[in-house]
Amino acid sequence: MKIKNIYYHEGFEKEPLLILIHGYGASAKSWLDPYRETMGKGIIPFDLVLTDNRHPPDPFFFPFGKPIKNLSFSTPLRIMPNPPTGFWDFFKEKGYSLLTWDQSLPNGPIKIAVKELNIIMEFAKDKAKGKDIIFLAHSRGGLIARKYIQEKREFNTNVKALIMLSTPNYGSRLAMMGNFLKSSTRFIEMLLPKELKEEKRLIIGGVEQFLNVFKDSAIEELSPDSSFIKELISNEEKEQDKDIEYFNIVGTSPIFTRLYRIIDKGKKKTEEILSILGVIEKMAPSFLLPDEIKEGKGDGMVAYVRAMIPWIEGTHQWKMEGVNHGTLLVDEKVKEKVLEVVCGKVSK
Repeated sequence: MKIKNIYYHEGFEKEPLLILIHGYGASAKSWLDPYRETMGKGIIPFDLVLTDNRHPPDPFFFPFGKPIKNLSFSTPLRIMPNPPTGFWDFFKEKGYSLLTWDQSLPNGPIKIAVKELNIIMEFAKDKAKGKDIIFLAHSRGGLIARKYIQEKREFNTNVKALIMLSTPNYGSRLAMMGNFLKSSTRFIEMLLPKELKEEKRLIIGGVEQFLNVFKDSAIEELSPDSSFIKELISNEEKEQDKDIEYFNIVGTSPIFTRLYRIIDKGKKKTEEILSILGVIEKMAPSFLLPDEIKEGKGDGMVAYVRAMIPWIEGTHQWKMEGVNHGTLLVDEKVKEKVLEVVCGKVSK
């Protein structure tokens, strides 16, 4: 097995080496340049994920090919003044050595990515030269790291910690949401202004592309009932007997972007029509919906309760309010918390 794209930065000798593991359907751009990352096999830009969804749009933005009169989505962080940096630039500036790669099958079986991590670790041994190694993993990347750790009978590397950003440690129920997602576009169409005709088709087509990410058959491996998740849980003792500290950071906002009607363009006056994925909460009783898409309980892809690991110390697990599955990659509070861990400032 050969890995095409390996990215390495040599930092200060005294600092640890951070190995960054990207998530499902993503690439190394999640770390190197998150504003150029995509979802859904390259179809959906992160301009629909990394957004300023807490404020009305300024400037106005429409992502699906051409502007539509009197409508705007949330402004992407990319075009805001002083957008937050990704983790690669953040830690590079602070003098850390960094290593990541493009998984050959980011939508494929986790076992393939685990084999690639074995190759990356051989590369790291040559580069680290005795340095401590810390895994920093986003989403499915945490499962890749955990499976790698479980499979190592003699774990004699310098790996000291695993930091997980919204990893579905006990699965994600998104794989079970097919029926809700199929009907959601019809519900969204009802919410759109009646005067829109061709524009409706453009918006619905774009939303369908976005929601198709959650209907990919490969995401079923992340289901709570999948054989992979069950096997991972059954082998947790193989992780606990290794001298590796685990840390967990989870977002609790399922809102990726919002759609607004522009009432007065000059005065930047708008009203919200709907939010993605928040609109799904309006479609059915709360008890029928998974925590993954409930405000305060999930980040749009991973539920807090299914990310938390009971045998990790409480001081090593954090809930980040207002952060979704994508903004974990650039949020300042998240980066500072990860830096605390890397610097060893978190109480043990």
